[in-house]
Amino acid sequence: QEVPLIAGWKFTTGDSMLWAEPTFIDMNWQPISVMENWERQGHDNYDGFGWYRLKLVIPSSLKESSSFKDSVRFEMGKGDDGYAVYLNGKLIGKNYTNDIKTGIFTWCKAVIAANDPAIKWDKENVIAVRVFDSGGLGGIYGEQNQFKITMVDPMDDAWFDTDGDFNYGDNNSLSKTIKIEANSRYSYKGKLDFV
Repeated sequence: QEVPLIAGWKFTTGDSMLWAEPTFIDMNWQPISVMENWERQGHDNYDGFGWYRLKLVIPSSLKESSSFKDSVRFEMGKGDDGYAVYLNGKLIGKNYTNDIKTGIFTWCKAVIAANDPAIKWDKENVIAVRVFDSGGLGGIYGEQNQFKITMVDPMDDAWFDTDGDFNYGDNNSLSKTIKIEANSRYSYKGKLDFV
């Protein structure tokens, strides 16, 4: 199960940390599509700070229907350039160390514990994304399937490494080493069959 994060976003240029707060009134902000950068939506050649806000209910059925119930992932396309993601006023993700102006164009996402008090299950939540664009296109934008909330799956951080060479043996045999690698905290045990 996933919760789409497509419709209902609002936007403004400028910068104020008050805009991360769920009680802030954004009724005069511009409705904006996250399918396009902000330049294509009336902000030609704008470089600097911009904020996006979205109000939505996060259903508890999201975690109840998941095999693993410990972590929640927020995906919001790509952040161009530096970004910080806030949930109900709490910073939950960013792509820089000390200064948002040093962030680089990359996936805009955040992962938090399912029991984090920032999440209000079955109630209205406010996602706020602060973006700093250093030049060129700016904002958060991407494809429709790149904007969603899902539970983290243990295989999300696992992948097949198929870079090994093919080995040609006797009697027309062919072999190749394939490794399964992971950078998560989960332990993997079991048998893998290729058909």
